Amino acid sequence: NEKRERVVKASRDVTINSKKVIFQVH
Repeated sequence: NEKRERVVKASRDVTINSKKVIFQVH
């Protein structure tokens, strides 16, 4: 469960960072 939670958090952080980058680019 811990590993899965870490993966979920990491994926969320990646998606948030990607969104921020996209907004900055545009």
